[in-house]
Order: sequence, then C-alpha cells, then structure tokens
Amino acid sequence: MQRVNNEDSLQIEQRGLSIIIPAYNEGFLVEKTLIEVLSATNELEDFEVILVNDGSNDNTGLIMRALAGRYSNVVVIQHDTNLGLGAAYNSGVHAATRAYVILVPGDNCFEAPSLRHLFSHVGLADIIIPYHLNADEARPLYRRIISSVYTKFANSLSGKSIPYYNGIVIQRTDAIKKVGIRTNGFAYQLDLIVRMLKSGASYAVVGIFVNERETGKTKAFNIRNAVQVLSVFINIALQRN
Repeated sequence: MQRVNNEDSLQIEQRGLSIIIPAYNEGFLVEKTLIEVLSATNELEDFEVILVNDGSNDNTGLIMRALAGRYSNVVVIQHDTNLGLGAAYNSGVHAATRAYVILVPGDNCFEAPSLRHLFSHVGLADIIIPYHLNADEARPLYRRIISSVYTKFANSLSGKSIPYYNGIVIQRTDAIKKVGIRTNGFAYQLDLIVRMLKSGASYAVVGIFVNERETGKTKAFNIRNAVQVLSVFINIALQRN
C-alpha cells in the first residue's frame, strides 16, 4: 500500500463491504465473477453482493436471479434499459447497507487473490484506490496509451499524483451519498474521487493484478462513453476555476 493522506482521520470501525457487480450482456462471465468475489471474502468481517443487470438482452438477468436464489447474501437490481456503468454503481450504492462499497465489473478480470488483497484494506482510508501492477502484460498498447492520457488529465484536475482513476475503488458509502454520483458514464469514478478528495477524504493506493477478459471486447470504448468522459472533465475543470 502506498501513500495515505489525512492520517488523523483514519479509523478502523465498521468494515462491512457492499460489493456491486454490474453486467451488461455478460451471461458467460457474471457467474465466474461472483465466484471469484465470494472466494475473496473469507477475511471480510461482513459483506453483501449486489448484482446489477444493466439492461442486458442476453441471459445475464436469468443467471443473476438464479445466483441470488443460490446465495443468501446476494441480491439483484434490474435496469430495464442499458443506462451505463455510473448508473449501475449509483443503483448499487443506494441499495448498499454496509459502511464501504466497491464495484467489481462482471467481466471476470480480477482473480480472488487480488480481490482478497484489496478487500484487506477496507477501513484503512475513506478511499482505497487500486492500480494495475501488470498493466504492461495484461492490457494492449492502445488501452495503456488511452489510460495514461486519461490519468494525466485527471491528475491535473485533482492536483494529486494518483496512478489510476477507473479501477475497482473502495469508498465510504456515506461519503459517496454525500457528494452524489453525477454521471451515468464511464468516468463516474474520476468525478467521485476528485470531489471526495476536495471534501477532505483520506485515501490510500494499492497495487493489484488484472486479467484481460477471456471473451468478447471491453465496453469502455464507444462514442457514448467518450462524450460522457469529456463532459465530466469539463465540469470538473469549470468548478475548479
């Protein structure tokens, strides 16, 4: 774990974790994602899993409902249409009943050891920000270039030197609800982190390993997400001035 700020505010109190797993047409991978997540929860004091079907038109919803019937601490939220990653997170946060919350995408890119390592930091700061130790091996060049440019712009807005803004971040649930989620798109985490830090939240940075998805393509790169990301950057920049 790297740098933590506002150390005087750190308290290890309630360490329950709400784990949000959103999916859009991930019928092949969502159950695998849940299995990895559940395998990583053995050291958590308390947890719940919130599956969010974000308007899928495959069998994702059916699989989620079957999983919720199989596991007592798993619930399902249904979006009738595809609203976006930020909207899925927002739905999960409003349903969350634990002190901390995290979004783990339903594309099965994180194995249990990395998740377990990240979960072990619950309660050590208001925001636990992960970055990918193996990005050079796990991500294609074009994704690394886009991520690098994105992160540089994000740091110019936050005034910090944070290595990643789009990962599976752990945050205090009450802090998220206080500042609010303002975008349905891919950049919801950037907007949240910048505004939470400005409100005085403490943070820690943790390295974890990531895998490339085993089937299909990432849904991060499309016109809708690009427009929403640009809008978030502009809003943050205007509010800073």
